[in-house]
Amino acid sequence: MTTMGRGFDGDLVPQPAEWLFGGFGLLGSLLPVLVGLGLLALYIRSRQPRVPLTTAPAAWAAGRAPSAVGGSPIGQWNARVTPQGYREQDGESGVVRLENGWFGFHVAGVATPTWIVPVTHLRAGLHSVFSQAEVWIDSEQTGRLNLTVSHEPIVIPVGGSLADAGQRRHADELLWLLHKAGATIDPA
Repeated sequence: MTTMGRGFDGDLVPQPAEWLFGGFGLLGSLLPVLVGLGLLALYIRSRQPRVPLTTAPAAWAAGRAPSAVGGSPIGQWNARVTPQGYREQDGESGVVRLENGWFGFHVAGVATPTWIVPVTHLRAGLHSVFSQAEVWIDSEQTGRLNLTVSHEPIVIPVGGSLADAGQRRHADELLWLLHKAGATIDPA
């Protein structure tokens, strides 16, 4: 007489659920650890700005040919600026500009900057991929602000989209140029 779970020779044969959920062998005990380490690695990698392949689009957006840009970094991005603790929908749209050691924000349609900060007084970093805004900045003049930047018009997000990948690339570009201009960039 044979019963469920026993082979022809009487040895125990693991049930399919035991194979899937780790009730059998070394792989089952290591699987949660490996998944956890993989998620941690993705989280850490998402917070580190990558060196952009080129910063030419930022210079073109600022009205300069990349070959004409000297030692001081220059760039311009469409931006959505949101105070810390607010939703991105509550922010203001406009343009952020980096030039001559200064970083400022112009609300759409306004000629004078809403705020302008010496880059050397600025701290900045990259949010995780789970945040709506890609970049945060902090200074005495502005407090902590969240920024979404892009060379294309920014659409207020409802969910993830292909535009998010482009905005992530532009965020890396912004942080790289801020770093080159003298801002303190937090790695995490």
